[in-house]
Parts: sequence; structure tokens; C-alpha cells
Amino acid sequence: MDPLGSDPVDGDPVRAAVRRAPHSPALLESPLSGAGRRWTYTELDLAVDAVAAELARHGVTEGSALVLRLPACPEAVAVCHAAWRVGARLVPFHPDWTPSEVEAARRAVGKVALEIVDGSEVAQWMAEGDSRHRPMRGQGVWLVNRQSAIYDKAEKPPRDADPAAAPLLGPSPDDIAALVLTSGSTGAPRSVGLTHANFRASAEAVAERLDLRESDAWLTSLSLAHVGGLALVHRAAVVGCRLVTSPRFRADEVARLIDDGAITHLSAVPVTLARLIEARGDRPAPSSVRCVLVGGAAAPPALVDRAVALAYPVALTYGLTEATSQVTTAPPDRVRAKPGAVGRPLRGVEVRIGDGGEILVRGATVATEGWLATGDLGHLDSEGDLWVTGRLSDRIVTGGVTVEPGEVEVALLRHASVADVAVIGEPDETWGERIVAVVVPRDPSRPPSLDDLVELARESLGPAKWPRRIRLVDALPRNANGKVDRARLKAP
Repeated sequence: MDPLGSDPVDGDPVRAAVRRAPHSPALLESPLSGAGRRWTYTELDLAVDAVAAELARHGVTEGSALVLRLPACPEAVAVCHAAWRVGARLVPFHPDWTPSEVEAARRAVGKVALEIVDGSEVAQWMAEGDSRHRPMRGQGVWLVNRQSAIYDKAEKPPRDADPAAAPLLGPSPDDIAALVLTSGSTGAPRSVGLTHANFRASAEAVAERLDLRESDAWLTSLSLAHVGGLALVHRAAVVGCRLVTSPRFRADEVARLIDDGAITHLSAVPVTLARLIEARGDRPAPSSVRCVLVGGAAAPPALVDRAVALAYPVALTYGLTEATSQVTTAPPDRVRAKPGAVGRPLRGVEVRIGDGGEILVRGATVATEGWLATGDLGHLDSEGDLWVTGRLSDRIVTGGVTVEPGEVEVALLRHASVADVAVIGEPDETWGERIVAVVVPRDPSRPPSLDDLVELARESLGPAKWPRRIRLVDALPRNANGKVDRARLKAP
């Protein structure tokens, strides 16, 4: 059976999954971070109905903006599908955002009908005088206690008709499904409207590229405020596979789930992949793991080589919020053949390189018409694979020479004493900017010296690209999505 089905349905993938395979497993809560609750697609469909009724009771109607401030958990999955079922615009907030980040996100979104908040967090916020629990004027708040009876399959109200025979509902493909906020790494956060058609096109293209099947189980620990986490919730229902939820990525928990054969797929950023490998003690990945999708930041070549040597089926991807997550993806066999490349464009997506090396994209997954300037830098090789080299805003100009930080970082990561590194530019009266290597040493008692790094850089980089100063840190600052926060590194 075609896992994507043959029904021309964009708006309600859960109900379409019920029609195809009503008793197929849909949702499993990790027993290591929750109660291990589980739902079939029929049970999930009933839970979504119950949540949709509760949303209506709170005044949410078609076109309403609905803020979701829950971690990756069964309740959050049910809310996502319920919002889409009633035609609301889902606005996911990261539960770990600071009060100032929450306020900036609220300004970017504008008028909101309802905020859904994790009730267990609110008492602590209030005790600490934290403003995150205060809603904007004129909106409602629904405090959700995780593992609430409304989501318990024993408490879900039965529907008169068989769910598999129920009508296929849902908004128009061109309606906005979610307002996703950019990370704000280059300024104030910005709201990006993604349609149901964008999500559907992404789900089908990723399923094709990674050969997703109904029997697969994908761990979702990535925040739903990240477009990759939100797209995964939609994709799993389109394919009819199982989601395994965990509120956050914990390397020891993920290692256990892998060893128990509970997951076949997981998403990671480079730093979490490195932590997973360490947690498993360099044991090879079992054959039950079919894909480890790595994105969100450039993966160091040494890390990719190490993972591949340990039989991790690494797939490298490049994407962005405006393109509903993945733009290009290199499946595991391509990563083994061409380490470092992030693959060819997904079906329905085009990529070209504009002036100055900027990556431009357009297609069915992209929120805007025409070519979108991404702000990222890269090149396409003769086989059509994309190589990402950096970010336009991160470029360093020193002595009239333009330097891509990523190029220098790749060179320095070859040093055995360097565990992690970020390269930034600092103002310099003579050169305009000077190159600074911010280094996390593998052994703090034996850090690399500036001379060590320059000697290594000489092997592959011209003199203008050599680091002029070294800063040693315990860890690189990262934002909620796992990307290096360069603004904090540059702050005095």
C-alpha cells in the first residue's frame, strides 16, 4: 500500500490515516520520560476531536491564532492536529524561551485567541516573578496539565460513527496552518506563515527521499517551535508511521530507546549527535535504526566520519523555516559516498546560487512565491549536490579579504585537542576585523595554543584566514534550536 494513500486530502492527515489503517500505532510516549502512554490512529483521532471541542469552548474558530507553549509530548501532538482540524493558525512557542523572548514573539505574532500553557510550569513562573505566564490583553489561556484525562483513551468521548468512515475534513490547502517564528539570530523574531499545502508538499517529498514507511517510529524531542519538529508531527500522520515523544533530547534516554529498538528514526543537531555517540560508548548503532537526520547547523566532518564508522545511518539536511524545514537532504547512502554535502533538492523544490554565493530557493514547500534569498552561502557541485559554506551575515572582512567562518572552523576542528569551535570577527583598527577562534578544548588541562591552530590552518587556508586570537570556553552558547549564538559570542 502507498503509505501516503490515494485520497486527495491535505487538511486532516490523521483522519486520512484512520481510513487507511485504523489500528496502526500512531503515538507512543517514551516510558523513560513519561508514563509510556500509547495511541492507535483511531484513538489519536478521537483525542483530536476531544481537544478540538475544548478549543471551540475557549473561543477558537477558523482563522484564529493559537499559541502552543508545550514541549514535545502527546498533548502537544493532539493540539497540533486539533488546531489544523478546526482551521486555526498554530503558533508554537518554545517552552524554554526567556520572558523577553516570549514578549518579542508575542509582538511578532500579533492578535492571539488562546494560549495553551503547561500548567506545571506556571506556578514556578509566578513564584519567580516571571512574566511568561501573563497573557496578552484580550486573549484566553488554557492551562494544560500533561497526562490530563482529556487525552486518556479511556475517557475520550465515543463518536456515533466509525472513525474510519467519518468525513475527511480540514481547511483549504492554501489556508495558513502555522505561524512559525524565525530564530531571531539576525534581529527581532519574524513570523512566517506556512500553508497546509506547504506542509503536505514537505511531508511527501521527505517521505520519498528518506523512504519512510508505516512501520517506522520517529523520535520527536525537537521543540515544536522549531519548524523541523512541527513538520515532523504533520509528516508522521501523512505517512501513517509512529511518533515517539520525549519533552527534550536527553542523550542517555535516546541511547536506551535505540538499544531497546523503540525508534527507527531521530532528528539531531551536530552537538546532540555527538552527545548520543558518547552516551552509547562508541558502540555501533543497531540495524533497527534506519536514519539519523542531522541539520540545524553545519556538521563537522570529523563527527560525520565518526558516526558513519559506527554504523549510524546519518542523513545530512539543509533547510529553513520559510521552506517548511528541509530544502535538500542527503540520505545515508549519499552521505557515505560524499561526506559533507547536504544533498540534492527535494521533489518540488529548486535551488540556485545567486550573486555573492547566496543560496536561493523556490518551490511547493516555500512560503513565498518566486525565489527566496536565504541569507546562507554555498555552492552546487557538478552532480547537483549542495554544499553550505556559511551565513552571509557571519562573513568576516579582514584586510579586504572576505572570509567564511565555516571554512576556518572545518580546518580547526581537525585538531585533536579541539572539541568544538566557532570563528567570529572582532573589530580591528588596522584590518577592519580580525579572526578570533572561540574554542572548546577536548581536555581543559591541555588546550591548544594559538600557534597550534595557525600551524594547522596553514595546511589548507591562506594567511588572511588564519586566526589572530584564541578564546577558550567551556561550551559554545547556543539558542533554543541548538545553533551557535554568535551574537552572544561577539558581545563584550
